Amino acid sequence: MHMKTNRVLFLLLSLSAAVATQFYTRQAAPQLALAVDNHWYLESGQQLVSLKPSLSQIIFSPLFSLFLYLQNHLSSQYFSLPSRLFFVFLPTLFFSLGIWCLLFSLIYYLEIPKPRTAIIYVLVLSNPYLIKYSSPLFSDSFSLIAGLLFTRYFGSAFIAYPQLPLRPKQLFRSRSIYYIALFILCLFRYLNVILLVASLITECLPSFLRFCYQASLPRTVVKALFICILIVISIASVQVFTHFFQVPSFFSVDGLRQIDQIPQALLMSLVLNLGFREGFRAALYQPGLLFNYESLSASFSASNYSFSLHEYIGSIIYAFVFFVGAIIAFFSIYRLDKAYLKAFSVAFLLLIFCELFLGVSHHRYFLMLVPSVIYGLGMSLRSKELVGMRL
Repeated sequence: MHMKTNRVLFLLLSLSAAVATQFYTRQAAPQLALAVDNHWYLESGQQLVSLKPSLSQIIFSPLFSLFLYLQNHLSSQYFSLPSRLFFVFLPTLFFSLGIWCLLFSLIYYLEIPKPRTAIIYVLVLSNPYLIKYSSPLFSDSFSLIAGLLFTRYFGSAFIAYPQLPLRPKQLFRSRSIYYIALFILCLFRYLNVILLVASLITECLPSFLRFCYQASLPRTVVKALFICILIVISIASVQVFTHFFQVPSFFSVDGLRQIDQIPQALLMSLVLNLGFREGFRAALYQPGLLFNYESLSASFSASNYSFSLHEYIGSIIYAFVFFVGAIIAFFSIYRLDKAYLKAFSVAFLLLIFCELFLGVSHHRYFLMLVPSVIYGLGMSLRSKELVGMRL
């Protein structure tokens, strides 16, 4: 009866969160229509359907472009309300429900004691980014899915969990299924390439180290080679992004003239990932903007977005809370799951390098690693007996 009650609560929470996601996206429809990314994806979808796409439209999230174009087409005024309900609303509701079920399963299968479970459920449900970006209207939702698969695949708690049913356990641990799924998700959200590369590096690293040690290379040289490989991969990725999107890199010729700002940009890139929304990204070069409501409000207004004082205060408070929670989660992963720590560290470093080179950093890009934070918080809230297992 106890297990059945927990499952009912699990499903009810997931369904409530999915409904909240649908309510938010429908209420915020006028602002969603102004999203620059979605305009680009809609145009890309039209070009792909007409078989006249550019190279960038083929490389960057082509499946999401087609997906958004189809959804927009089905939502048009030419379709009746029952048709939109069946072809648009219900699929998007089930899509969000699937993401929330996977998010809550990170908590459910860790067997956290009840009082502590309530704490982490509240933290996850009160995350405005999860409510917003678990909708298929955003390509970032596919970053969440990729991050969930990443955590499931490398997390020791799910590899060794004794009561997890056999078939789901084999599904999550199947290398071929994992990499095929991750590759497909890269076609829905190009930034998932970071998780794909991090996964390959993590699994190939032991073989690389064995080869280096057999060649009698000093450990210092091996570490330097590994760091160089990460940097080369990051620079190559950024060059592709800057070429197609014409985004000025921080490490461009003009950027290098301000080389003294690199430590500041690195620190701010770390900070902005941990809770700060996209509108705060200007603080990468001007940290003082975080505490300048008038300037931030003006930048939001220039993009046709409203930004009230209450929203500003709420954003700052959320960023601070998430920052504290992320630090606790990172420490728990470091202390309790060294195997997962390797995969997470590689992905996090690649993300920071790419953001630093591009000169753009904010919490939306970090969504792929939010499941890692939930996993780490869940590990920290487990009972002393389970912590003693040293997963």
